[in-house]
Amino acid sequence: MGQTLAIMYGEATSLSWWSSAMQGQKLDRLHFQWEVGVSPLKMLHRLRFQGWFSIAGIAFMTFVGLEALIQTASSTTSVILSYQAQFNTTIPNAFPAGLSGILASEHHGTLDTAYFTPTFLQVLQNYTAQSPIAMEVDGCSSTASESCGFNVQGLGFQYDCTASRLTTQPSNGTSRNTLFEVYFDLEAATRERGTVPASGGWKINLNTAWKDSINSSGSVLTVRNCSLTPALVEYSVNVTAQKVILQPPRSAVNWTSNSTADQTSTLLTDKVTKLLPLLEYDQNTTNFGAEFEFGLGTYSTMGGIALAFQSIFGSSVSAKQDPTNPKGAILTVQGAFVAPYAQFPAGTDNEKVFTNTFASPMDQLMSNIRDMMFRTSMVVAQNNVTDWIWRNDTVDSAETRLNAVPTNNRPVSNITAPGRIQRTQIVYTTDKTVLGAGIGLMFLALLLMLPLYWGYWRLGREVSMSPLEIAKALHYSTIKDPETDALVPYSLLDVKEQPDQPRQYASNLSGHELVKFLGKVDVRYGEVSPNVLGIGLSDFTSAARRDEKYI
Repeated sequence: MGQTLAIMYGEATSLSWWSSAMQGQKLDRLHFQWEVGVSPLKMLHRLRFQGWFSIAGIAFMTFVGLEALIQTASSTTSVILSYQAQFNTTIPNAFPAGLSGILASEHHGTLDTAYFTPTFLQVLQNYTAQSPIAMEVDGCSSTASESCGFNVQGLGFQYDCTASRLTTQPSNGTSRNTLFEVYFDLEAATRERGTVPASGGWKINLNTAWKDSINSSGSVLTVRNCSLTPALVEYSVNVTAQKVILQPPRSAVNWTSNSTADQTSTLLTDKVTKLLPLLEYDQNTTNFGAEFEFGLGTYSTMGGIALAFQSIFGSSVSAKQDPTNPKGAILTVQGAFVAPYAQFPAGTDNEKVFTNTFASPMDQLMSNIRDMMFRTSMVVAQNNVTDWIWRNDTVDSAETRLNAVPTNNRPVSNITAPGRIQRTQIVYTTDKTVLGAGIGLMFLALLLMLPLYWGYWRLGREVSMSPLEIAKALHYSTIKDPETDALVPYSLLDVKEQPDQPRQYASNLSGHELVKFLGKVDVRYGEVSPNVLGIGLSDFTSAARRDEKYI
């Protein structure tokens, strides 16, 4: 609209200028009208307000502000639309047998996991890098403006925890005192001939302790011992652009009957939908034969997970008084997980080291375990992760031998889950009062320009206020005498007084000087001499005639 008004203003001032020139006008007024047509700001520069074209110039300048006013009338806002939907996805329905670790050592009749399977190593790499969790969901758009919230089943644990306190005493320099500890281990899976452990090699034990009292003696340690039983749990997720954000858990852990009542706290985890029993594969791994080579080198379902928990989160802080250095106790700090908790504001000398306190690591531990297990669920659901089994293979014609081998069975299911879609939309809002005022003032500006078009029919041709066209019409030049600085004019304007003077068509005066010199002369545009159009003295210039040819 601004460009349209600018064109309209330019044409209107041009037509008005020529119409005024043809009717007769003082030269300085014509020049001022031309200046205002080029830039309405000239009214401020000249401190002059004259004629309707000045009113139109003010209206044009005002319209620039009106455009900004109209733009403020409309704004955008984000609106979230929410509605129910159904989502289809693939989820695990059990831990794949042999999922996480490889049994590579034996200690006192127990098979130990020494390293990780390729599948679980992928989980650990993603967890360590905290890479986005991808999830393929049918029914949920892949755009960033839409998010899908629903509950989905995945691999996790049921937490059965015991809360208690322990007493510790500063030692006399012969033993260490634990100030902070996080420790994981896999429930022992012994391989004595003829025994079948009920849960060996399946549950994971979590033992934590931290000093939360400033006292140096008495029950100063808070203890949480939890048994993590493999289970299917219900994760609350939000999926945006096929990337998952886990929502906070809402279920409390199970506290055992022997927990100290005043020590139980609200530890939140995910709702357990099904406890998973010990897999036959893992039971047989710890029970086949007396020869350990049958089990060594085979895959373990939970062994790698327990090893990862201990490797990443296992940590401790212990102190020991140093009798040889009363100003400094002997501190032992192990594990990277303890770093945010290993603060010693009271100092570390023999007297003050046992007055330091530590924050609870339980919330962070459970959050990290939850993250890792959901990543495990997604890897199992989206990759070809199959169960392992024990099978009798023939070594030769007289001997068979048990071997652990992979199968084609994938413990996954395709499910449909109800949920909600939230879509962010951009909505335009309009302030009708501001918009109405802006449009009204805009039309007023247009109306104020219309009078400038009056008399356009007198022109008979397209015209402009081009300086070249004006100079041609004026046929005027003024020069300064280089010796006296006197102004010597030559023009059609004064040919009657100096008919013998030759016409000059060049001037070394500025436009401002020309207007100052000739501004009060009454001029008009018309026939200044036979068949010649230009600006001349009003009394000696006749109107141009229709159908006449001029030069």
